[in-house]
Amino acid sequence: MFGYFFNAANSWFGTWTDASARKGTSALVYLDEEDFSKEKEALLWLKEYSENNEINGAIAEAPGDSYTAYERASVISGMSTPAGWKVHEWLWRDSLDGISARISDIDYLYSTSTDTEEVKKIIKKYDIEQTVKQLDEIYTKSMECV
Repeated sequence: MFGYFFNAANSWFGTWTDASARKGTSALVYLDEEDFSKEKEALLWLKEYSENNEINGAIAEAPGDSYTAYERASVISGMSTPAGWKVHEWLWRDSLDGISARISDIDYLYSTSTDTEEVKKIIKKYDIEQTVKQLDEIYTKSMECV
């Protein structure tokens, strides 16, 4: 148990036990790091518009593992996402059944499929208003542009 905690904390926060290396408690501080600076503006835009209720639907992001760089847009914006961190989703539900189907659907959105009717069904099924295509690109996805 404790081994997991320290490994997860080090993976996510780095040298969190070294007080001189701490950057504060804001979850947005990492956006100023070079790896993430290109997507900062887009993520803050999503945050602002979701807080003002100008975006009410879900955001689709490539599902990933816990304590990694995946699912940043939903975390920062507060928007729901059909498939979050697989292990967290599984632990909350005691089963991979529901999350596996959602992960498959989101993976399908990112595939090179030309079946626009199936893509439209997935977008409607999860009420997806935004997709994160790449780390520094956020695209609006609606029924009209599919």
